[in-house]
Amino acid sequence: MSPSQKTLVKEVLIFSGITLLLTYGIGFTFFLMGTAAPLPAMTASMPIPALVSFALYLVWKKPLFKKENDLGFRIPKISFLFTTPTVMFLLILSSCVISMLLSPALLRGKDEILNSLSKFTLNANPYLNLFLILLLNIFLAPIINFPIFLGEELGWRGFLTPRLLKLTTPAVAFLLSGIIWGLWHVFGILMGHNYPGHPLLGTFMMILLCIPMGVILQYYFLKSGSIFIPMVAHGAINWTAVTLLSYFANPEILDPLIFGPTGVIGIVIFWLVGLVYFKRYLNLQEEMN
Repeated sequence: MSPSQKTLVKEVLIFSGITLLLTYGIGFTFFLMGTAAPLPAMTASMPIPALVSFALYLVWKKPLFKKENDLGFRIPKISFLFTTPTVMFLLILSSCVISMLLSPALLRGKDEILNSLSKFTLNANPYLNLFLILLLNIFLAPIINFPIFLGEELGWRGFLTPRLLKLTTPAVAFLLSGIIWGLWHVFGILMGHNYPGHPLLGTFMMILLCIPMGVILQYYFLKSGSIFIPMVAHGAINWTAVTLLSYFANPEILDPLIFGPTGVIGIVIFWLVGLVYFKRYLNLQEEMN
């Protein structure tokens, strides 16, 4: 192993170790405080990967914001801010639609859906409300909440995965990155997020989801050259999933292990699309080299 490779291994291990340790520490602290809800702990943890990246770059005296920085602090083309979240929305939408086609009882009644939409005060028309809600969640919410999603993307797409890609083959790099990213979610899952009542199986499924999702987001990072694009894509995934499921899915029927973006149906969709993006990534990388 060359000196440069040894340095990369050290950086990967230090970043992963500190990030997981701090994240689990925050989760455990919330647990000791008696906070049963997972979202406060997860929200507090989301900036950790970026903060660890910043701290390590400062210690190692690497450039953060200069042109030669490798974390992706670059202004992207405006078109990416529209096309990328739209693709993520379609992925989430397809997982919800297929889930409801396979289990029609999962879809809430029309009157119940319209009543929920009517309570949203943007407009008196529930159909227009739905359009505005989706528009806000796909394009605006990820930007408004950029400190949260940038906190994750700087760590996973900006710091960790590029180093793994320099150390090993793309397939192994994305596999390792997805496993580490998935394990980062452990405490939230233990507290009942995503897969309530299924901590072990839920962790395994989260890892399976993070691997192809990481491929897609890394492709957009490479394509755009800007960390802000996977940031808005990640935000669109989270906000769209919450919105569609909360308005359309019957919570009594919704089995998190099967339905929706994080269930088996969503994971299969992300893997199928992820394989396409993996090939795109390889082709793009070859073109750029």
